[in-house]
Amino acid sequence: MTRSGQDVVRSPLAPSPTEPLDGRRLPIDLPTALRAAASDNLEIARAVARHREALGRRRRQQGLWIPAPGAGASIGGVDGQIQGSFGDFRDVDYETATVDGTLRWVLNPGEALFDTIAARRAADAQEAATEATRQQVLVATAGAYHNLARAQAEALARRERLDLARRKVALARALARGALAPASDAARLEAEALLREQESRGAEQAFREGSTRLAELLHLDPSVTLYPLDREIRERTLVDPVLSLADLVQIRDERNPSIREAGLRVASAAASKKASFWAAWSPTAAVGLLWGGVGETFGGIHDRTVWNVSSGWSLGAWKFAEGGIADARLDLARIAEESVQARTHGALVRAWEASRAAGERARLARDEVAAAEVARRGAGARWEAGLVAEGDVLPAADALALARLHLASAIADFNRAQADLLSHLGEVDETSLAGPSEAPGR
Repeated sequence: MTRSGQDVVRSPLAPSPTEPLDGRRLPIDLPTALRAAASDNLEIARAVARHREALGRRRRQQGLWIPAPGAGASIGGVDGQIQGSFGDFRDVDYETATVDGTLRWVLNPGEALFDTIAARRAADAQEAATEATRQQVLVATAGAYHNLARAQAEALARRERLDLARRKVALARALARGALAPASDAARLEAEALLREQESRGAEQAFREGSTRLAELLHLDPSVTLYPLDREIRERTLVDPVLSLADLVQIRDERNPSIREAGLRVASAAASKKASFWAAWSPTAAVGLLWGGVGETFGGIHDRTVWNVSSGWSLGAWKFAEGGIADARLDLARIAEESVQARTHGALVRAWEASRAAGERARLARDEVAAAEVARRGAGARWEAGLVAEGDVLPAADALALARLHLASAIADFNRAQADLLSHLGEVDETSLAGPSEAPGR
């Protein structure tokens, strides 16, 4: 769909902030992750297999419309008394050899017609389900990648804040040794540094967990440490912000594969209900053709052709029960369709609101970073001019690191919300989820 209003927001990143578990690390970017997920994901493979199964059932049903050919040969004999069709008995001694080709066709036309329609609709529904699964996997992959980028930015920011806290401790200890500050200040700052170290270790662990989750989606060895190749984390505007919620609902109704699947399930169940009706009230026709030969031995076979055409109808109580089952299945399909409509509508509204809220948080975080950068530059300039001590600069640097952490978190939330919103519209592919590499005019 048309995308506009792109904005690149940069939050510095660096290679993997933690040591790999087994010494192996693998850089990866979002387009590569999406391509890998699309080509080698177990959930997608399972959905594709189910679609092949549905296609096989459709072909099997279509095969009912084709007469079944056959061939056979036999040899046998009778020695003794047999009873004729009119009840008479006689002694016989003969052998029989046959070589035949057959063509047989047994069909209830009404039942076969609607069963074929039902099978075709079911195959189309499974195709839509496969597409829905593919889109869900891609969105999950994009979400895992954005979470990993967020964890990486957080780990780097936590480490920077830890370094600043340790520097504060060193300065406080130096002042305490010179009797310029109480020793309690150093103890308080040391406690703060230990807290920052715990936060840094927790952020590193969150990064490792994010790496393993992404690796699982990509069907990779989770012991390999993945880290984003991007040098900055940026906003990815995937859905045109000009579109209203009503516009998005209309797009969802037209393109969401889950909605399409639910509608096709209803159509398949309706056709199955008609098939059960005609199974009870439509006669069954049978056509048979046999050609070949019969004789006392295979060397003495004489030509013969046998054909027959018949039609019949029988009504069993079980057929009415089949109709009741088909009617209940149709009701279940309709209920499922209503449930999908309601669920996707609610999810779309939530994703739309989450995207707008995350965009607003990202705007505020950008302003916070801008203000913190001004404060940091001002404090640095005063320190270089000898107007303030180094300890007066460290809080400004810490505030900037914290602001960058808030920005990375806000951007990741926005990117996930955009991917989620796009998924409910049903317009997900590797290109649309990756977004543009740069914003227009940058």
